[in-house]
Amino acid sequence: MIHSHLFKLACVIVLFASANTFALPVNSGLIYHLDAGNGVTAAGSNVTSWSDLSPTGDTATTNAGSPQLVLNAVNGLPAVEFTNDRLAGADANVFDLGAGDVSWFAVVRVDPVSGNPNRIFGTLQNSGPFDGFAADVTPAGQVGTFFRTNSNQIGSDPDTAVGAGFNVFAGSRETGLASLLRNGDVVNNRISPAAFAGDAISIGTERTGGGEFFEGAIAELVIYNRALSAAETDEVNTFLSEKYATPEASITENAPQDVWNVDINGTGNALVKSGQGAFDSGGFWNDFRVNHHAGTSTNPSAGLLDSAGGASGVTFSIQGTISGFNNGGPDAITADYLFINAGNADANIDWTIDGLIAGENYEMFLHAGAIGGRDFNILVDTNGDGSLADEIAVNVGFGGRLVTDIIASGSGSIIGQALNDGAEGNWAGFELRRVPSAVPEPTTALLLLTGTLGMAARRRRKA
Repeated sequence: MIHSHLFKLACVIVLFASANTFALPVNSGLIYHLDAGNGVTAAGSNVTSWSDLSPTGDTATTNAGSPQLVLNAVNGLPAVEFTNDRLAGADANVFDLGAGDVSWFAVVRVDPVSGNPNRIFGTLQNSGPFDGFAADVTPAGQVGTFFRTNSNQIGSDPDTAVGAGFNVFAGSRETGLASLLRNGDVVNNRISPAAFAGDAISIGTERTGGGEFFEGAIAELVIYNRALSAAETDEVNTFLSEKYATPEASITENAPQDVWNVDINGTGNALVKSGQGAFDSGGFWNDFRVNHHAGTSTNPSAGLLDSAGGASGVTFSIQGTISGFNNGGPDAITADYLFINAGNADANIDWTIDGLIAGENYEMFLHAGAIGGRDFNILVDTNGDGSLADEIAVNVGFGGRLVTDIIASGSGSIIGQALNDGAEGNWAGFELRRVPSAVPEPTTALLLLTGTLGMAARRRRKA
């Protein structure tokens, strides 16, 4: 009896009871699921294995270092801490998805890093060309997702703050478009056309022999062998956000009349894009045409229909002489674009959006052209004072850029300038949406104060 007791102290098996488990709202296509509250085996606090709860059942075991189980890490639930540690699965076929689609969700806390990017998890092969997909943290502290064939990498979240506690990140690839979300909001997307192979999963780095270790903690990891629909993605994000009490998405509800999608196209046979973008709200895209290559367009403008195709009274105009590129085929958002500092375009391009609600808060996702490296810098009048002198230029990377907290001026306008960066820049389009006011009407405010509608408020998500 004494011997048995000592053995239990030396090698503790931590298998949390069903009271600490939560059923995922979406299970179709589920191929990997780690939950720190269910299936962690540890000796003391040293994690030796982490059971995959999906039908695949590919349990990850210690491959390097000593990941630590931390109880009550987030919202009373546990997480696994990584510092120069990794766990690795054994099934090399689960993630060999080729050109197929995939979705992943990770509840993580990101610690400050330096030097090489560190990988939260990865399925990269342990030899060239290192095919696979992964989530990473850049030296600047940005969480990202990438799908790789050699160097086919995907952009990162431009605004992630390290040391900010746990957040829900989600990555997906659907028919060649890769996206990254933070707490339910799209923060980046870009074209990812290449097929990729995969290897057994590694948790805490990108591959079983990799040395770019994750510094931080993982509470839950969920992977599907398909792209989830917008509704399914919202379900999983909501589920994880409420389970771990992570920040809510900044957008709660968006009616179609509050969203405008603009696809810039060179004249010719390019087709306007429909139904795919960062905000996933409505399917109508405004076709903003500019002359192709040698021809130029001077001061072009267009009245914008909302994302349901209805008249909105909002207009987009450019002040300057521009020309564009015509892809000459079925159009992805980034396949056609106008030139900045090329093709007889003005050095800087001034633009205006009119017809908005004065003093209202908006956010804008900007798309750059699809050719690698030909992104651009942009100024946006975020405080609505009608001047760009007090604004700081941001770079619209290859995957696009989200600009938040834009206040429409007293005349209901947003102004900006696409900048000459000394090289060809390609502006392919943008999405604009109004951020609904967070101030409830008086009766609702009173109920919220008493807690009656507290849970209902937590469940409001973007449409």
